[in-house]
Amino acid sequence: MGCVLTLVFSVVLVVTADAAPREVRVGVYQNKPGVFLDDSNTAKGFYIDLLEYAARQQQWTLRYVSGSWSRLLENLKSDQIDLVVAIAYTEDRERTFDFNKETALANWGQVYVRNGAIQSLIDLDRRRVAGLENDVYTLSLQKLLKSLDIKHTFIEVPQYSDAMELVAAGRVDAAIVSRTSGSVLEQDYPLIRSPIICCPVEVRYAVSQGKNQDLLTGLDYHLRLLKENKNSIYYRSMDLWFGNIRSQEQLPEWLLWTIGLITFLLVVFIGGNLWLRREVRLRTRELLAAKVAAEEASKVKSEFLANMSHEIRTPLNAVIGMTDLVLDMPLEREQKSYLEIVLSSAEALLSLLNSILDFSKIEAGRMELERIVFPLKDPVSSACDTLAVNAHRKDLELYLDVDEAVPETMRGDPFRLRQILVNLVNNAIKFTKQGEIILEVTAAPAPDSSMTLVTFAVRDTGIGIAQEKLEKIFDSFTQADGSTSRQYGGTGLGLTISRQLVELMGGRLEVESWEGKGSRFFFTLTCETGSDEREGVLSQPLHGLNVLVADILETNCRLVSRSLTRFGARVTVAGSGDAVWPLMNAGSDHSEAEGSGFDVFILGHKLWNGSDGSVLSQQLAGRADLCEKTVAMLPAHRRKNDPHLERGPHVGAILVKPAHADRLLETLQSMPYLGLIRSPSVGSRGEAKPRGNSYHILVVEDVPNNQKLVTDILDQAGHTWSLAENGTVALSLVGREVFDLILMDIMLPGIDGYEVTREIRKRAADQPGTAPGVPVIGITAHVLMGDRNKCLEAGMDGFLAKPFRPRDLLAVLYRMDKQLTQKRVARKKASQVKIIRLEFIDSPEYHATRRMAFSQWPQIITRLFHAVESERMQEIGACADEMKLSAHAVGADLVRNEAFKLMIASRNPKGIKQVREHFVELEREYLKAVMVMVMAESDRLSGGRRDQYGLGV
Repeated sequence: MGCVLTLVFSVVLVVTADAAPREVRVGVYQNKPGVFLDDSNTAKGFYIDLLEYAARQQQWTLRYVSGSWSRLLENLKSDQIDLVVAIAYTEDRERTFDFNKETALANWGQVYVRNGAIQSLIDLDRRRVAGLENDVYTLSLQKLLKSLDIKHTFIEVPQYSDAMELVAAGRVDAAIVSRTSGSVLEQDYPLIRSPIICCPVEVRYAVSQGKNQDLLTGLDYHLRLLKENKNSIYYRSMDLWFGNIRSQEQLPEWLLWTIGLITFLLVVFIGGNLWLRREVRLRTRELLAAKVAAEEASKVKSEFLANMSHEIRTPLNAVIGMTDLVLDMPLEREQKSYLEIVLSSAEALLSLLNSILDFSKIEAGRMELERIVFPLKDPVSSACDTLAVNAHRKDLELYLDVDEAVPETMRGDPFRLRQILVNLVNNAIKFTKQGEIILEVTAAPAPDSSMTLVTFAVRDTGIGIAQEKLEKIFDSFTQADGSTSRQYGGTGLGLTISRQLVELMGGRLEVESWEGKGSRFFFTLTCETGSDEREGVLSQPLHGLNVLVADILETNCRLVSRSLTRFGARVTVAGSGDAVWPLMNAGSDHSEAEGSGFDVFILGHKLWNGSDGSVLSQQLAGRADLCEKTVAMLPAHRRKNDPHLERGPHVGAILVKPAHADRLLETLQSMPYLGLIRSPSVGSRGEAKPRGNSYHILVVEDVPNNQKLVTDILDQAGHTWSLAENGTVALSLVGREVFDLILMDIMLPGIDGYEVTREIRKRAADQPGTAPGVPVIGITAHVLMGDRNKCLEAGMDGFLAKPFRPRDLLAVLYRMDKQLTQKRVARKKASQVKIIRLEFIDSPEYHATRRMAFSQWPQIITRLFHAVESERMQEIGACADEMKLSAHAVGADLVRNEAFKLMIASRNPKGIKQVREHFVELEREYLKAVMVMVMAESDRLSGGRRDQYGLGV
């Protein structure tokens, strides 16, 4: 009989083979390694291999339809697909689907957890469990847990890998995964396979009930033949996708015959096995101990860096801040030089500390870059201005050369870009004895039209670097020549950090050098540019101006002349004092003639001081008409105490070097003689101290030196202040006084600044501008990653890192000037809230709302009284909300506010004490409001004054 059936089926196959190919719509989902879609959207997996083998034999054309598990089941029911791959067989599903009879692979569900805390079903009580919707393992486990009355929260995910990911991230406690998928996924996630096993099932192919039976018949036929052949694709594919699963789930026949032998060997070698287990336990303990020690060492290192940062920055804050304050006072030249040395040494120590912390953060992979739009000239010019004094004291010329094609703005991290440029320029100053240093910025178009390639380069005329040592200089704590560290100083971290920061920005810091001639460090960034702001009438603000530029420094002449020409001026260049004086005289003698003479003379400091042998400053002594249109270009450290300026005539303006374009334009626009229109976009950079309105500020600081520094800065800026030396005193003062701003130190004795800020925020009242809602600025010496976020999470409005200069603190106050003013106005308005607003009494709609209030309010108050007595929180909230809306309609602001507070308090099931207190206040304001409305109505009828009864609070 079997032979006959086989013959009949063979004939059917032959006939089918001769027929036209049939298209089969196959539903697939992500269940790796059984069935899944790879990166190229191609169906793969164990069940796909078997299906495609059968399809080739049957001449089926397979068309794969992907989707979520639940969507595929719905599509199969509605005949939108013909076949679903790898569906677990259950009795419930048999009512909807037909399955093939040959089992492709036995399977079961497995629970995965992060640790060994979940060992049984009882351990899943009140846990979060992730799994697939309508998955047989999920359904069976949920059914079992429900029967045992084990409460749990189910988190639905579309794929098994998502469930494993949630467990690994700690967002759920357990994941229900098929055994085959779990065996592969557990290699990617450090999870533990729990002893809990769910519902062993058989995985088959399925079609909609009563349809496509020929598909199941063909699959059964080919699967039976493949399983009989040990060398068939069935076993090859199993080894490919499941690895050792085959040996675990389908034992070969020869293994069954050798079970007895294996048992005997286990008994013989039981002693050795116990010894091995003992050794494994010992080694495991050693590895765990080593792991704990390594983690503890890393934790200690991080804590040490954080504490070191705080302990060094706290005294540095007082040193740098106080020195900066004293330098602004009238001092003798010798005193000023001593204090500048103190300030320079403190800044050098701060730079070393920053380098060590940056290096540690980069090594730990914790360095994050900002992505903001900023003016490109800010970090570039700031880097030059910061180091100009150091360069000029060594009699070096420092230049900034920015190409005209460079965009005005770009997106990136301006602070880190400035740090890189400062490192490179400072490095050039250190290793250059004479000559010049140029910071060049050029631009080129990128393949993407919205991007620009911006190249930053620092070129010097220093000692240079040997070719074989070029790459060595980027190693940590390394310099090109070990002897140079003694001669020039430094840690060897600056270039290392700079290269790593450039790489984080997507570039590469490179170097070109010629020993004895100088070096060039450069890097290129692909930058997203912002809008160009150089258009309009101010694009040539010096149009028509006739300028004489004279300097024996060729580079300076070239850069200044180029900037002036770009601004629209006509420029004449002279190279020595002897050649300049005739030009100045000639320009003056013929100034009345059309097109002749110079409007302004820009003279280099070497000409002014006679370094070239000329006596130009003496020649100008008696010519006030020439002095008023003369600009002296002076090094930064000599701008206030130049001996020739003290002895000679006063010039029209002093141009502090480096003479970059913005500073040059600002200097010329500041000369009254020229009468130029001052550009609103150009302002002083770091010279003037920003100052806004005067505010009352709470200073929370425990270190006396820092207390003195902050309060002196506030005194000089015209602010009033109160001082709190710890968090307890700060909370007490906030409760008694009204402050516009709080400067909050983070490291305080007892309660730290984070907790003090949280407590202040908890006390926040409903009205804006009250004391608990005051802005808080965190001040801390902790500058590692996450410190800024901790401040914001605690409820602070800003962050200021120690050590800071006086201008840094004043800049924070200046930036917050608008916000502080708004809060002050809001607080003033809040203090003027009326029992009944007069504009409502004057409105024609008031009489209707008044009648509504008189009819509704007594009923609401009565219901509230009974609800409070019975502690019915839900009813209290509903009545309070009704009172709030009604009070708002009649302009009773205080009644509305108290009703709102009562409504909020009723949401706390255990807050009956607060509810009673708020109800008493609401009842008091209700009686006031009723009395005022009665008096207002009486005044209206008699024509009297409504405000004579004290309608205002």
